[in-house]
Amino acid sequence: MKLDILISAMHLNGYQELLKKLKIRGNCVLVNQCDREAVQTIYEEVIPDPASGCSKPEVRRIQYIETTERGLSRSRNMALSYSEGEICALCDDDVRYVDHYESRILQSYEEHPEADVIVFFVKGEEKPSPYYEKPRYLHSVTSMKAGSPEITFRRKSLDGIHFPELFGAGSRFSMGEESILLYACLKRGLKILYLPLQIAELLPSQSTWFRGYTDTFFRDKGAAFAAMGATRGIWPSLLELQFLLRKYSRYEQENTLQNAWKQMRLGQREYEKLRIFLIGDSHSLNGPGKVTRQLLWHLPADTLYVKSRGRTGQALEILWKSRKAGIVLCSGLSRQCLLGIRAASRRGRKSAYVMHGCVAYESEINEGKRICDSLQRSTANESETSEGKRVCDLVQSGTVNESETSEGKRVCDSVQSGTANESETSEQKKSRKALLEEAILKEADCILAVSQSFCNWVKAQYPPYAGKTACAPNGVELEKWWQESGTDLGDRKRESERAEESGYGKSKRTSQILSLGGGVPEKNMLPLCRAVESWNRKHEGQVRLLIAGANGRDTEEIRRYDCVEYLGSLPHEQVLGLLQESQIYVQNSYLETFGLAVLEAVLQGCDCLISQNVGALSELAYEEDDVIWDVEDVEEIERKLGLLLEGRKNNQRLRDSLDLRKLSAGQRTLELQRTLWKVLKI
Repeated sequence: MKLDILISAMHLNGYQELLKKLKIRGNCVLVNQCDREAVQTIYEEVIPDPASGCSKPEVRRIQYIETTERGLSRSRNMALSYSEGEICALCDDDVRYVDHYESRILQSYEEHPEADVIVFFVKGEEKPSPYYEKPRYLHSVTSMKAGSPEITFRRKSLDGIHFPELFGAGSRFSMGEESILLYACLKRGLKILYLPLQIAELLPSQSTWFRGYTDTFFRDKGAAFAAMGATRGIWPSLLELQFLLRKYSRYEQENTLQNAWKQMRLGQREYEKLRIFLIGDSHSLNGPGKVTRQLLWHLPADTLYVKSRGRTGQALEILWKSRKAGIVLCSGLSRQCLLGIRAASRRGRKSAYVMHGCVAYESEINEGKRICDSLQRSTANESETSEGKRVCDLVQSGTVNESETSEGKRVCDSVQSGTANESETSEQKKSRKALLEEAILKEADCILAVSQSFCNWVKAQYPPYAGKTACAPNGVELEKWWQESGTDLGDRKRESERAEESGYGKSKRTSQILSLGGGVPEKNMLPLCRAVESWNRKHEGQVRLLIAGANGRDTEEIRRYDCVEYLGSLPHEQVLGLLQESQIYVQNSYLETFGLAVLEAVLQGCDCLISQNVGALSELAYEEDDVIWDVEDVEEIERKLGLLLEGRKNNQRLRDSLDLRKLSAGQRTLELQRTLWKVLKI
C-alpha cells in the first residue's frame, strides 16, 4: 500500500519549505491556491523511514498543483482527484508529523482491513490527549469530534463521496466540512475507526475561519448540522440543541443562548435553499438513466430523490420533497420533471433541467419530416438534398423499391396531403413529448446541456432560452468501466502508459469497423454503409462493418449491404469486447448530445472517425481528418475511412488528449453543482 498526504495551502512560493516544516518524507499531493495555474509532478530521492525496514533511498512523488480556485473543500477535492495512493491522509499547513507516521498509518490499515476510514490522534493545545483510550468505531455523533488532520481513508472507499464545497474556510459556510464528509461515509455504510495513536501535532497558528462565537459562527454551524440531517426529521435541531447546551460556558460572554439558537435556525433555513432534490428515472438502462444514477451517487449525501415507482407515489413525493429543498434538479424528459419544476416555482424554489437530447429534432430526423419539409420550403441544405430529394422524387415517380416506399411515401404523402395512417399514433405520442419538452424548457430556471457543442446547439435552436442555458458535461464512471472492460489498467497511471502495458491494438482485426446506433435514422448508418461498400468495390477489399444497436426504420436497408453484419442490441460487456477487437470506430450521427461510446472506443484502442455533431468531440484534441463534417457526404466518409485503413492512426493522439481526471463522473458532478450555483445566482 502507498500513502498520499493531501495538503491544502495558500499563496506559497514553492513546496520545499512547507514539506520540510510539516516533516513529510513520503508521497504527497499539494494544492496551492494562489494566482497561478500549473501542475507539476516531481520525483525526489529521500531517506526511507527506519520503521519500514528499508535501507535504500526511496523515491517520493510530489504532485504540486497551483490553482486560482478558492475554498478549502474545493482544494481537498482537487487533491483527492490527483491522488494515486491507496490510503490518503488530510493535512493543513499548520501540522507537523511525527517520525514513522507513514508506517503507523499503513500498518493500522493492514491490521484493520475492515476499516474504510481511520481517525488518528493529532496532539494540540486543546487536545493534549486522545478522545478515547481504546480503539472504537465512531457513529454520527462521536465522529463530529474528528478534526481534518486526524482523518485518513482508503481512496477507493470514498468513491462517490466528496468534500462539500459550500462548507469550509473560504466557502459560503466557514466550517463543518469534515463532519459532513464523515456523515456521508456513515450514510454510505462505511466503517470509521478511531485509534488513539498519534501521527502529528498541531503547530501554533491563527485560525483562518474562527473569529469568536459571533452570529456568523452560529449561522454556519446551523447550516452544517442541516447538511447532516436532510431526511432525519428533527435530527438537525437536536444536534443544534446539544451543541448550544454543551458549549454554553464557552460562548456565554459573547452571545446569548436565545440569539445563538435563532442564528442556527437561520443558517439551517439558508442551507435548505441550497439543498438539491433530484427527479429522474434512475432504473432504466438508457443514457439518461445512467446519468441520473451517476448524479445520485456523486451528489451530496443529503440530496433528496424520488423513491416511489408508481406514478401516484411519485407525484406525492415530488409535491412533498419540493418543500424541503431549494433546487429541483430534473434529469431526463418526463411529466414528473414538469411537475417538480412547477411545484418549485409555486414555492419560490429554483429548478434546473438536465437536457440529454431534443425530442423535437430527433423526431424530425426519425420520421423523415425534417428532410421533406426542408425540400418543400426550398430551404434544404446540401446534406438534406442529397438524401431527401432522392427519396421524395423516387416516391413521387413510383420508381422505388419497397423499403424506399415504406420509408419515403408514408412521410411525403402524410406531410403533403395531411392524411393519417397507422403510424401517426406514434407520431402523436412524439408530438406530446415535444410539447412536454417545450413546457419544461420554458418553465425551468436553468437548462443544463450535457456537452459544450450541444449547449451551443440549444442556444442557437432556442434563442429565448439562451441566457439560462449552460454546459454541464456528462462524466464517465472510470473505475466501473475498467471493471466491465475486463482490463487490468491500474488506478491512475497515465492512460497512454496503460495502453502500452495492456497491449491495446495488438489483437485488432485490421479490416473491422464498428459503429453503434442500430437502425435508428438519427444515427445515420446508411451513408457509412455506402462508403464501406464503395471502398471495397474500388480496392477489392474485405472490410467488414459491424453495426450494433436497436432496430429502427433503417434496419432492413442496412441488412441489404453485403459488407455489413447487423448485430442488433448487445449487452455493454459484449460491446466493449467488440471495441477491443475492432480497428476503427465510426459515429456518424445527425445529433449525439454526448456520445460515451466514442470515449469508450478511444480508451479501447480504436482509431476513430467522428461526426461533428457528437458532443464528446469537445473532450478530444482532434484534427481535420478525424471528423466527418458532412454526415451525408459518402465520398468524405470513404476518403477518411481510407486514410485510417491505410495506416493513418489517430488513437494514440486522441487518447493522450483525454483528461481522465476531469472526465470522471465525480468531477463532472462537482462541476454541475458549481454551474447550478452560478447560473441560478444562489
